[in-house]
Amino acid sequence: MEQPADMACSSPSSPRRPRPRPQRWRAVAALALLAVLGFAIRSAHAQTVRALPTCLDAATTRPFGWTNQIIPPGVQSVQQPPPLVKLEYNAWGSANLTGYIAAILLREVMGVNVSLLEYSSSSGTFPRLASGNVSANVELWAANKVALYNTYVTQQGTVEDRYAAKTSLFINTAVADANPGLIFDSWHSYQQQSPVLANLLPVGTTPPARNADGSYICNPAKYSFCSTEGTFIPPQCQGANRASCRELWHISPSYSSGQTEQLIISLNLKLVVVYLGSSFTAKVTECARQGNYGCIFYYWVPEVIPATNNLTAVNLPPYSSTCYAKFNATNAGGAGQSLTCDWGAELLMKVGSATMHTTAPYVSAFMRLLKLRDVDINGLLLQFASNSQADVPACDWIRNNKNLWTSWIPAPPTDYIRYLDELQVSEGVTVAVLILTALVLFSVPAFLGLLYYYRKQPAVRSQSPPFMGLITMGVGIVGISVALEVTTPSASTCAARTWLLALGAAVVLSSIIVKTWRIFTIFGNRQMQRMKLGNTKLMMYVGALVLLDIVVLAVYNGVALPQPTMAQVTLTTYTYVCGTPATDGAMAMTAILGVYHALLLVAAVWLSFKIRKVASTYNESKFIGMASYQILVACAIVIPVVFLPINFRAQFVIKSIIILLACFGVLGLLVARPVIEAMTTSTSAPASSMIQSGIGAKSHNNNGTVPRTAPVKPPAVGNTTTATVTGSMARTGVGSSGDMAATSNVRYGLQFSMQKAAGLVRRWSEVHMVLIMGAHPTLQVSHPEAIRGTVHTAAVTARALSPDDASKLPGCFILTLQTTTWFVQTKDAAEAEAWVADITAAFAAVNATVSGGRRARSARNSTAGQSRQSVDGKTAASTAAGSKQAGGTSPSPTKSVRSASMTE
Repeated sequence: MEQPADMACSSPSSPRRPRPRPQRWRAVAALALLAVLGFAIRSAHAQTVRALPTCLDAATTRPFGWTNQIIPPGVQSVQQPPPLVKLEYNAWGSANLTGYIAAILLREVMGVNVSLLEYSSSSGTFPRLASGNVSANVELWAANKVALYNTYVTQQGTVEDRYAAKTSLFINTAVADANPGLIFDSWHSYQQQSPVLANLLPVGTTPPARNADGSYICNPAKYSFCSTEGTFIPPQCQGANRASCRELWHISPSYSSGQTEQLIISLNLKLVVVYLGSSFTAKVTECARQGNYGCIFYYWVPEVIPATNNLTAVNLPPYSSTCYAKFNATNAGGAGQSLTCDWGAELLMKVGSATMHTTAPYVSAFMRLLKLRDVDINGLLLQFASNSQADVPACDWIRNNKNLWTSWIPAPPTDYIRYLDELQVSEGVTVAVLILTALVLFSVPAFLGLLYYYRKQPAVRSQSPPFMGLITMGVGIVGISVALEVTTPSASTCAARTWLLALGAAVVLSSIIVKTWRIFTIFGNRQMQRMKLGNTKLMMYVGALVLLDIVVLAVYNGVALPQPTMAQVTLTTYTYVCGTPATDGAMAMTAILGVYHALLLVAAVWLSFKIRKVASTYNESKFIGMASYQILVACAIVIPVVFLPINFRAQFVIKSIIILLACFGVLGLLVARPVIEAMTTSTSAPASSMIQSGIGAKSHNNNGTVPRTAPVKPPAVGNTTTATVTGSMARTGVGSSGDMAATSNVRYGLQFSMQKAAGLVRRWSEVHMVLIMGAHPTLQVSHPEAIRGTVHTAAVTARALSPDDASKLPGCFILTLQTTTWFVQTKDAAEAEAWVADITAAFAAVNATVSGGRRARSARNSTAGQSRQSVDGKTAASTAAGSKQAGGTSPSPTKSVRSASMTE
């Protein structure tokens, strides 16, 4: 029996052979073979970057609007950054030539940053396109790639057959989003009684396009389906059914001639075709950017309109060759014609990345239009065969065939090149703002000087000159920030604008808050406690509020980093505005800064409202409230304007004017008014006059301590004297009161006080009054320093105060001269009654017979309510009752008539 081989080898009788060693050289050879195969595979897929020659001069490319544009000297402009495009071609002649022609035109004519890559094989084209490693392949043989096409194009959508035209009906997506309950992407929605139709434009809304000779481009003489109105009206929209149909926009009846029209008839769509011609793009773009109404239209992909607008394709019955077999384009709408399916897609040999239609839509449009004729390819290949270089024949063909490739170049978008539009100092709006700003800035040192000069005058001293100075400086700081609005934005000017506006507002508001808080604290002190509210202490409060604002601004400046940002003005212009990056920190600090200033404003307005009924000698509470409300209104206007998407010039004008008007208002109400009061009263009223009186004025000590239990002093009436005169006044001198009717026809009073019952600026002035009875009565009113006074011979009436008002203004009566009503303060109530009786008796006959008397009575009646309001409100405090006379004391004042005079 034969032994097994292994047994035979191990048989002791067999000669012993050595064990063979491992054959390492075979492993090394296998590894070397794999390396060679890998190199070969990588070589098959390796790329080579081709250098592109310069073929065209600037004069040739400039008319297309993409490159070599001439910018006027001194005009700044920006151009959209060119897209980065990688074109792939494979290693055969026609692809090589097509790749060079496409890359050269993209770079030199359209300014695209293009790279031309050569791959030896097209087997990896689809994965490269899907991953974005290349943008497009200029020539791809479709044979044996149907499976790849279905995988990457049809199923995954990562590669698009970008250059195969697919016609469809489209609807603007915005109207579908605005009506989520309706279905806009189904053809069924455009049939009878569909609610979708209500969102489309009625027939007759859009006029059809015409030719140069005035005829419609849809002419029945040329196209049998066209109507005499230049539209296509299907049978279901004719006659009485027309009103229920809607418009479908089309470019021209020559595009897919008859197909759209037959499709509408066969599917019974309630649509009338309107051919728009050259206005199609503008109409569709306008419609696509809004959602108030819908527009359905004919178009195709790939193209710029679908790439740059949000559109939705309407789903039609799927394409089939059987469907199209029943349609004849030459007899559209005729008997026996039918077309009930979608347009078909054509598979061409150019494919691109699915992202290119959004990253480079105009390159996508160029690649779609790129098409070489057979004669062009044959000529190029013949020249290519002679020198094996594709760049030379490609350049020659481009130079010699401009008439062919011109149609491939899409027009640049309107905003491709944008020019800088910025404020110029010479512009009218800028000049107006600068003039107003200059007035504000020049008024600041002027008012500061006047405040210092009149600081000891009662009209200024009683309203705290230090705080008035702070308010003036704050207004000046705000004015400087407005002046900086004219300058070109930079990092420093943007920061300075924010700092100055915020800091100036903080100074003004803090000063108002402290002034109103002092008044509120004094007159809201129900416990009648003594409080130290000197200017030094209050200045510390202002400093604390401003210091906190500085801290917030410093953090804001470090986190938000204000800087100039580009803002579009129009499609062709841009400007620079100050902005902050859209980061969480920047947004948070912006909000904190805004909230802090909002709290300051709310505090100022609230305190102003709380002290609105506090009376003072110069109605300071009233004007503080007016200033605070004015700032509130200005903020309510300016803040929305800053964030509204309006023209930057309009924003600049509105913001600057409102801020400057607020500055003028604050200066006028809180600074200019008391200064003018001081200027007008500095020589007309002595220190003992009513101007420096007022409830609580004499009880406010120099150290800021307010004794709340101090009695209210009466207005000082000096040596007020009323006398009856027999004969010459020069002989009589100062006498005592008497019965005027019985002893004489003259009454006079010395050192009376008068104040208007109404008006923005009202002050008490010292006067002398002389009343002469007789057939021609006369009332003379003069100031002590004046040689002559004012003589009144008619339209003079007097009446007593109501009991309520008389308790607040003892010794006063109401005097009407012509149409002006005054409060007159005499020595006491009895004296006031005597003057009322004598004036009434003296002028009774004259007032009854002269028309001026009738006007005086009318004026008296119309101002009665106003006089009461003035007495009940702020004026009452200036002439408060409770005067000491003949050893008597006045009653205690109520809270509503306490004085807010803060004499320091």
